[in-house]
Amino acid sequence: FHSNTAGLSGGAIYALATLTGSNADVVIENGLFYQNNATAFGSAIFGETKRLTIKNATFSNNIVSGSAAIYITTFVGNNSEIRNSIIYGN
Repeated sequence: FHSNTAGLSGGAIYALATLTGSNADVVIENGLFYQNNATAFGSAIFGETKRLTIKNATFSNNIVSGSAAIYITTFVGNNSEIRNSIIYGN
């Protein structure tokens, strides 16, 4: 995912499973997130799901004014994790 822009949150991926009521699990594996942009939360990923798993991914030079490259909301039952990933220069 390169040079994506969001007007608010989730420059590359905006995962909001609660809108559908499914609370689906989201898995991102072997992804590259580079120079994505958002104005509020999560320049690369905004996640509000039951479980967001990020494995073997790289996040570099993502820009956001409100938070960080990855924004995971916290609510009851959220078991999100980031494994074997590189987060650099965000």
